[in-house]
Amino acid sequence: MRIRYSMQRFYRVLALALCITMFYFCFAVAQPKQKLNKFIHYGWDAPNPSFLNKNIQQMEKRPFDGVIIRLKAGKKVFLHKPYNSKDFTQDIESLKTTKFSKFTDNFLVMWATTDKGWDWFSESDWKASEYNLRLFAKTAHNGRLVGIAFDPETYEPYGANPWLYPSLPQAKEKSFEEYKQQVRKRGAQFIQAIQQELPGIKLLTLFQLSQFVELDRESLPDFSKNNYGLFPAFVNGMLDAVNPKTLIIDGNEDAYYSESKKDFFWGYNLIRELALALVDPKNKTKYTRQVQVGQAVYIDELFALRQPQKSFISYYLTPQQRAKWLEHNTYYALATSDEYVWCYSEQTNWWKNKIASGVEEAIRSAQKKIKNKKPLGFSIEKMIKRAKNMRDEKNI
Repeated sequence: MRIRYSMQRFYRVLALALCITMFYFCFAVAQPKQKLNKFIHYGWDAPNPSFLNKNIQQMEKRPFDGVIIRLKAGKKVFLHKPYNSKDFTQDIESLKTTKFSKFTDNFLVMWATTDKGWDWFSESDWKASEYNLRLFAKTAHNGRLVGIAFDPETYEPYGANPWLYPSLPQAKEKSFEEYKQQVRKRGAQFIQAIQQELPGIKLLTLFQLSQFVELDRESLPDFSKNNYGLFPAFVNGMLDAVNPKTLIIDGNEDAYYSESKKDFFWGYNLIRELALALVDPKNKTKYTRQVQVGQAVYIDELFALRQPQKSFISYYLTPQQRAKWLEHNTYYALATSDEYVWCYSEQTNWWKNKIASGVEEAIRSAQKKIKNKKPLGFSIEKMIKRAKNMRDEKNI
């Protein structure tokens, strides 16, 4: 049995490799796509509505098609108590009077991090949270935004993790399966509330089922102890109640670390094919039709801005090589996404002109090549391999 299982796994991996190869061949013959995909800004410099309103003309000179916006009221929605609707008045007014031109695709950020002690089974917690969801969705609707950017990551210094079963308030009384059923119910209520306030929403999840990169259709991991173990149930709940006009985008945050064009093709296949292992069979048609592949670009990773710097490949590249890596990743992210690429940074501030030399030029070069249906014109694999070797030698 063990040998048979290994051979089955081998053939699945071989089939996947062939699929990726064929995907790349088709891409190389007839690329880029006719439709120009959107490049969206996000990061520690994410603007609030007031800043956006006052600076929109200068901001739209940057190489983006939209921004992910943070409200002054906050980012969390899974709270014990509802927000005061008056706290959203200024944000709504600022968005309504902002004269958008180039920024056509803007999103409102929403965190999954909960208040400490918040529980999926608490009706009072959910009542407050659903009220907050509606406030956020109404703000997006009134502000003429295309949707919500939902960040499933749990920033525990700011709250608690709703996806980790053992840490939840009633984990000793209720089984993992009971929690899965309840979270799936809440996932349906989550998307219903948002859809009612923002019809035709685009829900950009910064990651989704792409989080589970080591998927094996025959032997799925034990999610009861996984940090995101309840998240697939939430996704299935959203699919249970999703409207035909709603789009859900898996933002594939793992694309942050892509080191070759094959990594982007792998991410595409992961979302389109392998992730179906976590989708309820009755939702697979909806998933195929209404879940899009997104991609991500992480400037700090590519430009030696993360700490400690010597731990990261980009530290061992020249500034020119870092720019090449960014151009490469932007190009293939745009080429392999269904519609959206989000560009994330922490140490860059686009609006205060705190940008490493070569960053904007690399992005614009990739965008121009995609627009003009030109090949990228270079590869980075050898460059990355040399940098990895240098890092490993230094860290022995």
